[in-house]
Formats: sequence, structure tokens, C-alpha cells
Amino acid sequence: MIVRAITGWLIRQNAIKEEDEDLYEYAIRSLYYSVAPIILSLIIGVIMGQVRYGIILSIPLCLIRRYSGGYHAPYGWLCILMSVGLLLFCFLIQPYVQCNILLLGLTVLAILSLCILSPIDSKNRPLDQIEKKRYKKTTIVIALLCGVVYIITWMLGNGQIASGIATGIILAASLQLPCIPRILKEK
Repeated sequence: MIVRAITGWLIRQNAIKEEDEDLYEYAIRSLYYSVAPIILSLIIGVIMGQVRYGIILSIPLCLIRRYSGGYHAPYGWLCILMSVGLLLFCFLIQPYVQCNILLLGLTVLAILSLCILSPIDSKNRPLDQIEKKRYKKTTIVIALLCGVVYIITWMLGNGQIASGIATGIILAASLQLPCIPRILKEK
């Protein structure tokens, strides 16, 4: 509803053409969904007194998720509700997440999963073959870089940063899991 109001206003201001309305609605939604996890992480971080963790968690999540794809809720309100729930869960378990071999193993598995399954395109915007190849390469590079940063921060003894990065990677990978049955069905 807000997206339509914005595009309607842009049309009335002669900033865009009416025939481009769908394209701009998609662009506005994409921007919103790209920025929403960061904003939600910051809000939850402020409320829980963990702003730094919120920023650290959201960076790998947003970077990877942008290219890896995964589950998309059918309604905007459900997406926000699920996002808040997942982020809140991450904030609540953060004090208990230890940088150890288990977290390293989960992070490596998440990175492998991302490298194998990505990209998972949305029903709303299927990717063509060129985009799929580019998104796959980009996901692999970003996931591996995040993994390297995770290991370096862990080895340097900064557990909070390392666990935030690892959690962001694992969360991005876990958002692909609900799509596995669809992927197997399509193959």
C-alpha cells in the first residue's frame, strides 16, 4: 500500500512514467527488504542494549542474503513478523554462543550450503541463467570473505564480533532450508 502510494506520487510528479510503475514498485520493495533487516537489527539492538551486535549480525546477513536468496514470506507483514522473530532469537541466544569448534563447524556447513544452493530465486522475480551464474559467484565470494573475517576475529580473541558474523552467515543459510523441497522437486 505504501509502495503504491510512493509510485503514484512519483507518477503525479512526472518523475516516472506510468508504464514503469511495476518496475519502480519492485525497486522500492527490493530496497525496503534490503534495508529492513539492518533497521530491525538496530531497533532490537537499541532495545536490548546490543547495538554493536545488531550491526555485526546484519552485515553478513544482508550481504549474503541479497545474492543467495532463500525463503520469502508470501505477505509483507508476515515477512516483518518472521524477521523480527528470527532476529530476536539471535539476540537472545547471543550471550550463549561460544566461539568454539561447534560454531566453526556450523559456520563452515552454512558456507558450504550457501555455495551449493545459491542462488535461490524468488517466484516474484525469477533469475535468468546469466544472473544465476553471477549471483552464485557473488554469494560464494561474499560467504567465503565473511568466513575468513569470522575466523580472523575469532583468532584475534574478539568473540562477540566473531559470533555475530557467524550467526549472520548461519541465518542467511538457514533461510534457504525451507526452499530445499522446492529445489528438489524442480530437479
